[in-house]
Amino acid sequence: MPENPSPTATKTRRNPFKSLWFWVVLAFVLLISAWSTLIYVAANNRPEVIELEQAPATTGEINSATSADSVAE
Repeated sequence: MPENPSPTATKTRRNPFKSLWFWVVLAFVLLISAWSTLIYVAANNRPEVIELEQAPATTGEINSATSADSVAE
C-alpha cells in the first residue's frame, strides 16, 4: 500500500511575483537599464567642443583684478 506523502514533503510551487527577491532584482535591472540608456544617449549627443582663444595675461592685470586697492575704489 502506498503511503500518503506529508504536505511538507511534496513540492509546492510558489508564485514568483509574491517573492520579495523578484521585485528587488527587477528594480535593479530596471535601474541599470535606465542608467545605461541615459549614458548612451548622453554619449551620442555630446555638446560641440569650442576652442577659446585666451589673450596673454600680464602679471599686472591678474594682480590688479584681485588686489584690495582695486576693490576699495
